[in-house]
Amino acid sequence: MDPNRLDDVARWAEGHDFSEEIADSVPNDDAVENPMITTSLRLPRTVMRGLRAAADERGVRVTALMREWLEERLGAEAEAEDVFVSAADVRRLIAVKGHPVRELTAGG
Repeated sequence: MDPNRLDDVARWAEGHDFSEEIADSVPNDDAVENPMITTSLRLPRTVMRGLRAAADERGVRVTALMREWLEERLGAEAEAEDVFVSAADVRRLIAVKGHPVRELTAGG
């Protein structure tokens, strides 16, 4: 077989059993910094129609729009997590640091 000839390579590949190579292979997670994965999502038909319309308006694929919106939401959630702190958490922090809430609220 001459590997420089595409027809020879194609004939060889068609008759070759790749199962052993596949079974012995190891995923290379370092090949891409943040690899994409495929997932399935069941949506109501009306939601999918709305997504398609929104994607068409923007000139992007539906999956790209969905990914963008999901990433934006996750980013907003992460930002909100950094901004909002519950009163109970603040009280616990003050208690650990040795400053009673009474002193702070009474002007101390």
